[in-house]
Amino acid sequence: MKSCNRDILLLAGVSCLVLIAFTGCAKSVRSDLEGDFSDWKTAVGVKQEEEFILRVAPSRVSEWRKHAENGSPYGQVLLGKCHSFGSGVAKDHEKAVGWYRLAASQGMAAAECEVGRCFEYGNGVDEDLEEAVKWYRRAAEQSYAQGQFCLGSYFNFSIGGK
Repeated sequence: MKSCNRDILLLAGVSCLVLIAFTGCAKSVRSDLEGDFSDWKTAVGVKQEEEFILRVAPSRVSEWRKHAENGSPYGQVLLGKCHSFGSGVAKDHEKAVGWYRLAASQGMAAAECEVGRCFEYGNGVDEDLEEAVKWYRRAAEQSYAQGQFCLGSYFNFSIGGK
C-alpha cells in the first residue's frame, strides 16, 4: 500500500513539473511576442516605427505570422506593419489593413488606430476621412494615446476641411 501511495505521489510530482515547464515555455513565447509589440509601440513617429520593423522583422516575421494566423492581435498588428513597410514580406497595403482589421475586431486599440491611418492616407483602402475618424475615436475611447492624438489632430487642424 505504501508503495502505491509513493508511486502516486511521484506521478503527481512529475505531472506538476511537466505542467510548470510547459506553462513557463508558453509564457516566454507570449512575452517575446508582447515584448516585440511593446517595442514597436514605443517607437515615436512613423520613421522610428519603420526603422524598428526593418531592423527586427527579417528575423521575426515567420514567428509573427504564426501568431497572427493563430489569432494573436499582437502578431496580426506586427505582421501588418511588415506588409506596410515591405520588411520580411512583400509590401502590400491591402494585406496590412486586413491584418489590422483582424486585430481591431478583437478590440485592440493600436490596431484600430492603424486602420484609421489606412483610411486617412488611403493605404490599402480608399481614402475616407470620416471612416478614419471613426477608427481613431474607437482607439481614443480606450485611452490609447496615439488614437487620442490622431483624433485631436483631426479636429484641431481641421483635416479634410471639417
